[in-house]
Formats: sequence, structure tokens, C-alpha cells
Amino acid sequence: MKHALPVTFAIFLLFVSSQIVGLWILSQNMDITVDEVTGEVTVEPKDEWERPDLEGFEFVLYVLGAILMGTVLILLVIKFKKRFIWKAWLFLAVWLTFSISLGVFLSVTAAFAVGLLIAFLKFFKPNVIVHNLTEVFIYSGIAVLLVPKLELIWVIVLLLIISLYDFIAVFKSKHMIEMAKFQST
Repeated sequence: MKHALPVTFAIFLLFVSSQIVGLWILSQNMDITVDEVTGEVTVEPKDEWERPDLEGFEFVLYVLGAILMGTVLILLVIKFKKRFIWKAWLFLAVWLTFSISLGVFLSVTAAFAVGLLIAFLKFFKPNVIVHNLTEVFIYSGIAVLLVPKLELIWVIVLLLIISLYDFIAVFKSKHMIEMAKFQST
């Protein structure tokens, strides 16, 4: 085992809390209506975030294209050893995704302000509490953006493709290992 049992348990609790918080934030962001005549259930996000006007497999391709472009950009940042760009990009991602999560409960302005403060603390005053708090809310922010656009079958397809990508990136091309080393140095 890579970690001692208490550390493994803490990581497990962090994972479970991410799932619970993510589901809670999603439930707070969804407006569910049932047509009394047809019984048809409609689920719409309450937020006002702009999402591409794509559905189904088109949206899966859109997300995969973004992952591919992001991977290429990150590999270029690594190749040219532009650590500042890496850190700025990560700061922006933390700020935006944390703000999106908070935007479910706060005004957009307040969410962005708190998100900026939390991102600043994560990068310039790091500690275990802020780091883990941001991790829980970052994934929720991504879910708030993606979930309204995907039906269950396309979620499964997307997760399978991303899992295959991760396997190839770690065990075949090994570029994921290169990215992890660059981030940790």
C-alpha cells in the first residue's frame, strides 16, 4: 500500500465528500418540473452559465476536443518550460470552477470574489484545508457546467473514453507522468 491506513482513509473520505457535495450542489442548481398531463419530467439548470448549443454525441466530441486541445497546450507549456503559464492557467481554472460552484448559492459577483480569494489562498498561502476544500468544490463546478448537457448514456460514453485516454496517457505515451512531474517541481 502506498499510504498508511489513516492517510488512505482520509483520502477516501475526501473522495466521498466530493461526491456528496457535488450531488448536493447539482441538486440545488436543478429546476425539476413534471408535466401534469403527460407526466414528462424536465430538468433544467437554474444558473445562467452559457453552454454550447450541442447535445448528445456532439457535446461529447466538444468536450473531447477541449481535452485534446488542453493536452496539446499543456505539453507545449512543458516543452518550453513556461511554469508561469502553467500556474496562471491552473489559478484561472481553480478560480472559475470554484466560482461556478459558489454561484449556485451566491450572486455571480460574490461567487467570483470569493472564488478569487480562495484561489489566491490556494496558490499563495497553501495549507491542507484550503487545498482540500478547493478540490471538493472544483469538481462540483465542472459538474454544474457539464451535467445539464449530458444524458446518462453520453456520460457513460464520455467517462469510458476519458478512462481510455487516461490509460494511454499514463501507460503508453506517458505524457500524464511528464505533466505530473512538471507540476510537482
